[in-house]
Amino acid sequence: MSLAALFAPRSARSTAGLPSLAALPVLASSSQPSCPSLLRALRHFLLSDAPLSPDSVYTQTQRLVAAGQASALSDGVRAELSRAVLRTRDAAALGGMPALLTAWQAWTARSRLVADMFLPLDALQPHSDRIEAVCAELFKEHVLLHAPLLQSTLDALGAQLSAVRSLTHTSGAATGSVTSADHEKQIEALAALFTTLDSQDIFAESLVQHTAADYAREAARFAPSASDVVEQERPEAMEITVFLQHVARRVQEEQARAMRLLATGREDVVHAAMKELLGGDGEGLISHLPSLLSSPATSALRTLYALLQRVSPDALSPLRTAWAKVTRELITSALGTSGSAGSEGTIPALLELKRKLDLVLSDAFEKDDKMRHALQEAFEQLLNTKGNSVAEDVAKFLDAKLRSGNKTMSDAEMERTLDEALELFRYTHDKDMFEEFYKRLFAKRLLLNRSASSDAELSMLLKLKRECGAAFTDKLETMLKDMSVSDDIMKSYALVQDKATRQGEGEQFELSVHVLTAAQWPTYPPVDLRLPADMSASLERFRTFYTGRNAGRRVAWAHSLGTLSLKAVLPRAGEKELHVSLFQALVLLLFNDEERLSFGQIRERVGLEEKELRRTLQSLACGQIPTRVLRKEPQGKDVNDSDEFVVNPSLKNERGRIRINQIQMAETAEEQTSTRERVMFDRNMLLDAAVVRIMKAKQTLPHNLLVQDVVGATKDRFAPDVKEIKARISSLIEREYMERVDGERGVYRYVA
Repeated sequence: MSLAALFAPRSARSTAGLPSLAALPVLASSSQPSCPSLLRALRHFLLSDAPLSPDSVYTQTQRLVAAGQASALSDGVRAELSRAVLRTRDAAALGGMPALLTAWQAWTARSRLVADMFLPLDALQPHSDRIEAVCAELFKEHVLLHAPLLQSTLDALGAQLSAVRSLTHTSGAATGSVTSADHEKQIEALAALFTTLDSQDIFAESLVQHTAADYAREAARFAPSASDVVEQERPEAMEITVFLQHVARRVQEEQARAMRLLATGREDVVHAAMKELLGGDGEGLISHLPSLLSSPATSALRTLYALLQRVSPDALSPLRTAWAKVTRELITSALGTSGSAGSEGTIPALLELKRKLDLVLSDAFEKDDKMRHALQEAFEQLLNTKGNSVAEDVAKFLDAKLRSGNKTMSDAEMERTLDEALELFRYTHDKDMFEEFYKRLFAKRLLLNRSASSDAELSMLLKLKRECGAAFTDKLETMLKDMSVSDDIMKSYALVQDKATRQGEGEQFELSVHVLTAAQWPTYPPVDLRLPADMSASLERFRTFYTGRNAGRRVAWAHSLGTLSLKAVLPRAGEKELHVSLFQALVLLLFNDEERLSFGQIRERVGLEEKELRRTLQSLACGQIPTRVLRKEPQGKDVNDSDEFVVNPSLKNERGRIRINQIQMAETAEEQTSTRERVMFDRNMLLDAAVVRIMKAKQTLPHNLLVQDVVGATKDRFAPDVKEIKARISSLIEREYMERVDGERGVYRYVA
């Protein structure tokens, strides 16, 4: 096979930007090829665009290669290209980045033409020594990486980047789109040049440096500050949520730009932008966490978390620290909320805060485990701080919701509210305090028929049973059972009364009695009253009926929970049905016989304890205007010994039924104090029992281990203080249940 057939010219190569080759003279093919003459022709072509025939060069190259002059010709071509590239460098240095890119385009086009003309020589070379590879290496060494030119190129890159970013800093869309596109096009072309010449690391490093510098300046202009003085000096400073949106948009822009410009190291560019915009570790932005948490939206917090997470895992540490601090402050503030626990007080504030913080955790902070743990720890510590009564308040809150729930919320909303309140209960250590208050309020709801929904009551009992065990709800379930048994008893009593009525001996009014198992219900102190004769007779008839069927049982009336429905004809309001407590009814019935009664006269005829009588009269004469059945003279909110009372002649109420026995549902200060004292007494008994049980099992035990075991034994009910345990140990030693071991400090022995 001939050399001519083996090395056919690549006529399809583009020659754009070069002199027309069709008119170039052809060297005489009959002349003996000369390596020096061919190289001179190449030099003139490279340095001065002198005419040169590709076909003639190709033919002569074939002959020289065939004559064994390939090595000399290769060295000569390389020398001529090295000389020519210096001329290219001079041209590139004259016009900045555009001139460099133009010089590169012209150089690559010329190098392809030279490679085509010298193809018979080029095909014999290893890939790294072929003409195009040599031309690229020469351009890299003498042009691109020439120190002065490289510095000016990278400076120009920085200027172009700054120009593009300045055009898009306000809205993300270039205000001068044509100019921005030109900048981006040149930057991408320069990135391609560095990549082609295997110098992308230099380009990437410069890109990172310029990105950091640009966004350091931008942060100085736009980043929010906590200082009002600084804000006045920086009129362009953004509000925190706006700035976070700005940062997120900038990160997206830089990520897209890095994808276009770099094959590797893209994240370094994005990190450089984020680090400067976030102020390093982001502490400046994190200082705005309280204001961000006060917003109902979580998008800004989600952006902040995502940005810090992307910077580095350690960048989240300051945010977690701030979260722990701010949440504790918010919980402390909620605990200080004034108002009643059941309405606008502590528990609603805590629940609202808990909902907000849980939403932030799940929606913004990706359920971060460390943040979740910090929140749980804050709630548990602060809700159990000495002086707080959260367990008691949760019981009162649930009482308020279970009394009015289905009137103000759907069943689903009720379930959600119960679950949320149970979460707060879960944090509290004083389970026994909650149980006692919940039991008392539960009893009142049952006895006064004030539960809004029996389904909700049962649902709450099941939740408590799952949370605390069957022993916790045993008494409550017995109370429900008692109510059911009472219904059966009253059905039997009704049959007896129907028969008596037919014989002319029945009740003059309808009587309903709840028969309660005393040990399972809250204790209600006996109350001395002077009941009307017919009422006393009715109660005695029921006592006789019940004890006759249940030998050995004794009936004690809990008058403080008695209720009545009275029909009244009022001067202005007309006929009304009044739902009142027994105490209120006894007072009102006196006015059937008297128009005016003094405080002393009422006290004498009712026989009610003075403090309770004042409270009752206040509810009748000083309550809400539509329920003031009596009028006190003189008017005022306090009931004094000299006050007199009459039926209110100006009472006006459009409702047919007027309920004024809400006073029974409210816990008096004395009742609350008594409940707390009962809980503390029970705690002492529980501690005594725990100490004796442990000592009986261990026989001898050091003080510290005994305290530890007692805490473990009682933690499901309450968290005892070490001082309380020590006091109970001393009491048991005095009562000779245990003794100190002689010669062994802090060791106790059980005494059988």
